[in-house]
Amino acid sequence: MTGQSSAQESAQAYAFERYFAQSGGPLTGLMTGGVSTFAVAAKSVAAAAEAGALQHDPQAVDTAIRKLDEFQRTLERIKRRSSLLATRTPLGGGYADRVGQINQEIGRLAQSTVVPDLVKAIDELKAELDKSRKSYRNVEESTSGTMNKL
Repeated sequence: MTGQSSAQESAQAYAFERYFAQSGGPLTGLMTGGVSTFAVAAKSVAAAAEAGALQHDPQAVDTAIRKLDEFQRTLERIKRRSSLLATRTPLGGGYADRVGQINQEIGRLAQSTVVPDLVKAIDELKAELDKSRKSYRNVEESTSGTMNKL
């Protein structure tokens, strides 16, 4: 027994349904915000490199890629640990049960969607950074070769 009337429980269920319908769920912001941030960064690096507008220290790129690697390792730990959150936790009835269900959903989404999508977006950013570094080195080498011929 939850101590609430069925009308109260129905109202809570309806509120949760409306929230999820409007927001897409508890992790939508993280999924779209985090993944899109890395995707936009990768596209920006690619566009700047193609336009020749990207000049950077290759050591800074190495450092950035190392930091992104660390972040990916952290995400993999989060993915492994989210299995605990995805486990059903019987917290009682009513609101407490719904919180347990939401936690379980968040854990499953972290494992199946959020972490893999973030890891993929970070891989794309690292690839673009690596390409831009190689492009920068090629320009530097061709410029120094031209200067030596003068």
